[in-house]
This record gives sequence, structure tokens and C-alpha cells, in this order.
Amino acid sequence: MADKKVLLIEADLINPSLTKIVSSVKAKGLSDLYLGQVDVEECYQRTYIKNLYLVTAGQNVISGRKSDRVWHNESLAKLLTKAKLDFDYVLIDLPPVLMVPESLAVAQKADGVILAAMVNKTDKKACQKLISEFSQLQIPFLGTIVNGVSPQHSYYASYYYSSYYNTYKGTGKV
Repeated sequence: MADKKVLLIEADLINPSLTKIVSSVKAKGLSDLYLGQVDVEECYQRTYIKNLYLVTAGQNVISGRKSDRVWHNESLAKLLTKAKLDFDYVLIDLPPVLMVPESLAVAQKADGVILAAMVNKTDKKACQKLISEFSQLQIPFLGTIVNGVSPQHSYYASYYYSSYYNTYKGTGKV
């Protein structure tokens, strides 16, 4: 996987967070592409991680209900088409589908969807309904990432990582 080129698209225009994690620069990106201010290739930003590129949410603020227009704009379709040619993998970070149903429009253009859920915050029945909706819309569901799992309270973590966790706990070493 290390030699594969990966593009990460920050498509959460309401609450973008990926730029803070993988890049220190709020570069031109998705909102600028939508407004016709840049071409697709100008949106690709190198990150400090080898072969990982980022398309940021962009420098222009597109808030609230206006953000759903981006999903139905031809600039996003051009970005996805070009990205599939330029990269081995294209990952799209969408706003929460349960809160922003327009995200499903982008999910329908994807090869698959991974659902991110937060322990003790994400409603299980809502997730089950959403997975059912993916099926009805013929969106391939690849699995779920569960955030917020504490190593001390997880069955699998205690089974697999207990000696590792106890050995390195508090040392600051990975």
C-alpha cells in the first residue's frame, strides 16, 4: 500500500477537519472548484505523508443549505472522474449522513462506503436504517469504523492488546 497514490477529499464543507490533521495549509480546494476558481489538478495538495494527497474543503466558505449544491455540481463529477485516473485510491470524507442527507448523493458515486460511528453517541438504530438505505440505493457498504473505543473496556483490546497496553502505558512510546 505504501507505493499506492491515495487522494483524500475533504468534502465536509460545514465542519472541515482533515486540513488540520494532514496539512497545515488551507489551500484551494472543493469550494474553489465549485465556484470555478481553480482546475481539478490545482486542488491536489501534497501532504507530509508519502503518496497521500489532499483536496481541502477550500478557501471559500459555503455554509448551510448552499453546501448541498456542491454535490450536484458537475465540478465534483469532474474531480471524481479525474481523481480515479490519477490515484490508486480516492477517499471522500463526507459530513455525517444522518445530519446531511445530501451526502448520499456523493455516496452513490462511490465504489463503496465506510460508516464512521462514535461509541455511546451514534444511535445504533439510525445506523441500521442507514445501512438499509445504502442497500436500497445499491451503494456497496464496506463496513464500519468505530471511534472512541477505550482499550481498557473493549473485549478485543483486552484480549489482543492487554500486554502491549500495560507494557507501554504512560511511557509515551508507540
